[in-house]
Amino acid sequence: MSGLFGPETAKWSRDLFAPVMFAGCYAMIAALFLASTVLLGLVRLPKPPAPALRNGGRRLVEIAAQPIFIIAALAGMVGYGVMMATPIAMLGCGFDFAEAAFVIQWHALGMYVPSFVTGHLISRFGITTILLTGAGLLLVCCGINLSGMTELNFWSALVLLGIGWNFLFVGATTLLTRTYDSSEKTKVQALNDFLIFGTVAFSSFSSGALLTGFGWSTVQLAILPFVLVAAAAAVWLKLHAWRAQAPRYVDCKPATVWLPAECSSGMFRADLLPPCRAWRVFMF
Repeated sequence: MSGLFGPETAKWSRDLFAPVMFAGCYAMIAALFLASTVLLGLVRLPKPPAPALRNGGRRLVEIAAQPIFIIAALAGMVGYGVMMATPIAMLGCGFDFAEAAFVIQWHALGMYVPSFVTGHLISRFGITTILLTGAGLLLVCCGINLSGMTELNFWSALVLLGIGWNFLFVGATTLLTRTYDSSEKTKVQALNDFLIFGTVAFSSFSSGALLTGFGWSTVQLAILPFVLVAAAAAVWLKLHAWRAQAPRYVDCKPATVWLPAECSSGMFRADLLPPCRAWRVFMF
């Protein structure tokens, strides 16, 4: 919904308080937030159990040192961090605001529409395949942006950027949940959000500075090393998944089924697994 109506709202509200350009956009954002606050105030959800303040699992440093956590956080940071100053670049190339809004509209659809199937794709092909696909789409996006600055270049690159972000974000989020248990989830999610949105803040400032000082091509070239690092991390995880497993969880290859020790059927290697009451089975 936001992908369809957000850019349209920006187009008609931009000059709402002319000659102060874009003041209408900010007024609409404030109105939408106020409406959301009212609606959320009417929702009644059951209270969650009080979090355990003591014995909250492992230390955060120990959790963050896991290869799986590092790769999950890295993929999320790269997925968010490559969001570029496309609207500014388009306006600088002579496109009008409506054309830039059209490109962003399709970018938003690329970001969220694939979510209907990304989870199924992860179940079918594994997390690392989805992460690699997302990184590959980001590389193609950079290549398209480097090849020209027509509206078709901006549109196709931003659609691929949205889909690549979706694959990286959903894949990284799924991978992150395999690094902690219920007593650790709050602090781990907080650290992950800090890393990701800290990257967002840094990339927002740096992309604008690069675009203004060095041009659009430099922005694309600056992105490439980070995407390649994320792709290399996903490849490493695929090749060394058995070494990267979290202490409390079990990883498996697509051809193997892991069962609890009490089960007498299926393939089971108790000597390869850490002691645990329940195994979480998943595919890399």
